[in-house]
Amino acid sequence: MSRHMPLVFPVGLAACAIFGSVPALAQSGDGSGIPPSDSGVIKAPTPSVSVSHDSVSVPREPATDQWSIELRPSAWYVAPSGKVRLPASSSPTRGDKVPIERLNLDSTRFAPQGDFTIRSGGWSFRFDGAAYSLERDTTADASFRLGDTGVRAGDPTRVTFDFAGFDVLAGYRVLDHEFTGTGIEPGSFRARVDVLGGLGLYDLDIGIRSLAAGGQESRTDQFFAQPVLGARLELVVVRDVVIDLTGMGGYMADSDRSSASFDLAVSFEWRPAPNFGARLGWRQIAYAFDDGSGRGEFSYDGTMAGLFFGVTVRF
Repeated sequence: MSRHMPLVFPVGLAACAIFGSVPALAQSGDGSGIPPSDSGVIKAPTPSVSVSHDSVSVPREPATDQWSIELRPSAWYVAPSGKVRLPASSSPTRGDKVPIERLNLDSTRFAPQGDFTIRSGGWSFRFDGAAYSLERDTTADASFRLGDTGVRAGDPTRVTFDFAGFDVLAGYRVLDHEFTGTGIEPGSFRARVDVLGGLGLYDLDIGIRSLAAGGQESRTDQFFAQPVLGARLELVVVRDVVIDLTGMGGYMADSDRSSASFDLAVSFEWRPAPNFGARLGWRQIAYAFDDGSGRGEFSYDGTMAGLFFGVTVRF
């Protein structure tokens, strides 16, 4: 098509309009073909332009590909719970599955946790972790055998519990919607949803030692890895207050070894500045770890739960 073709159509239409109006003009006024006005001044016809507001389309703002970093360290006031069974090597049968409370390991204390997120456009990469560690001397309140270590009520014991959990995740934002309407201030009510997927890693070191004469020690160090899937909802309820809800679950089974977990966290964040926020929330991790069978079986089913508070820093 010639580059002059776009000019042909408006010129042709104008020509048709002019020549088509000649007969009508010739029959009006003085026959000159030009309509007179009341004042005797010839008036040019005024074009009529019709604009339909419904047809106007406002383009959406393109997603930015600029890199951003979000760092959220916090202190988790947490305590473990559940039941644990340690593997036995010298005993002919497997040991008891002992409640964490009986081992006096259910002490609430501050533990570090946090997450680090890098985002570009709709994609994000996230790393989060938490750790809890406790070693203490206690007195058995009942008789039991944990692994190869048998204790009686009143025996002094030393117990250790080390737990660390990490997630390496990739995410994609599937929803970013700003609610508008009568009485809603622009930017004050917004919802964002990210889907998450990746790898969950858990390391546990649990042991007991009888401090009575001739007492034994039992200990195990376990590492589990599993795929995890989840989602994060970020809801801006007023301009500087945000509700954050994150849930993730994972499962892995291989022969006589398996792991499962579900991690749920909800927080409220106040953002006095665009690059800084203060957070308060609740987090609970439920898990089930199993390895081996018979007297060499390790099993731990339990939870880690508690309040946390921290800050958010953005770059």
